[in-house]
Amino acid sequence: MMKGENLKIHVVGVGGQGVILFSRIVGSAAQRSGKNVIMSEIHGMSQRGGVVESSVVIGRAFSPMIEEGAGDVLVAFEPVEAARQKRMIRKSGIIITSTNPLVPATVGIGLDIYPGVGGIIASLKEDFESVFAFDAPGIAANAGSSKIVSAVFLGALAGIRDFPLSGGILLESLLEIVPAGAAEMNTRGFKAGMEEIWRLQGL
Repeated sequence: MMKGENLKIHVVGVGGQGVILFSRIVGSAAQRSGKNVIMSEIHGMSQRGGVVESSVVIGRAFSPMIEEGAGDVLVAFEPVEAARQKRMIRKSGIIITSTNPLVPATVGIGLDIYPGVGGIIASLKEDFESVFAFDAPGIAANAGSSKIVSAVFLGALAGIRDFPLSGGILLESLLEIVPAGAAEMNTRGFKAGMEEIWRLQGL
């Protein structure tokens, strides 16, 4: 997975999904592991469900910005955003995406059309070697709450073969941030995300 001296992770979703929380936890886990890490955050109209992006670069890096086609991992909390941001990832990179759409209000009032999720995923798989798509909010809900999607994606990231940050450290970093009363639920979500990625990799 590693390319050169850095691991470049691009994260995207919409406001309220936990994109920034996810990135901060990955950054904290990298620091716990003794690795250099830098991050960038781009807040769109997050209060209104707008696009939110974040980049995490782990290793010998001097800028958090990821050039198009240079990213190693794309984590997309929303499938259309996976399609929009796939340009950021190298062809041999990894895409982890939810299959659960968040349909904009403009679609509901007939001003826009939301593309079919099946077609989005098929297109991603045509263009990239490693695409892992699953219903992240559904897995989160089964673990206790649809609000712990970040925990599910963190577990999924930890479950990727040869990922350089250990699952234990990622989970520790997650539990350090979430409220104590939600620790058990987030742990279940994390483990469920990891198990789903193991299943998709045939492990």
